[in-house]
Amino acid sequence: MTMKSNDEQRFSDAMDRFNNYQLKSKQMNVGEIILYQVLLLNNYKNEWMEWFTLKIKIIQKSTRLSFTEIIKSRDKLKKLGLIDFEKSDTQPTKYKIIKLNQDNEN
Repeated sequence: MTMKSNDEQRFSDAMDRFNNYQLKSKQMNVGEIILYQVLLLNNYKNEWMEWFTLKIKIIQKSTRLSFTEIIKSRDKLKKLGLIDFEKSDTQPTKYKIIKLNQDNEN
């Protein structure tokens, strides 16, 4: 049996917390769930930087969501307090994953 690295364990824990949150909240549609998972995966790949950038085209390719669906899902995730983001006219959007803990899982 292999041990998970700290980053792998952190990703696994974050996914578990998110799954618990979305199962309990019942406020999220499939697009919002998959967008959060894609953002979380990219945050992991970016070595858990507080803010990371991601092009909308990459999100579209990863999620198969339309531009409009991504914007609506992104706004909903922010409203739920799961992410923050900063738009730019010239650069890819910057994203921040808001860490879930036991208090906001319920």
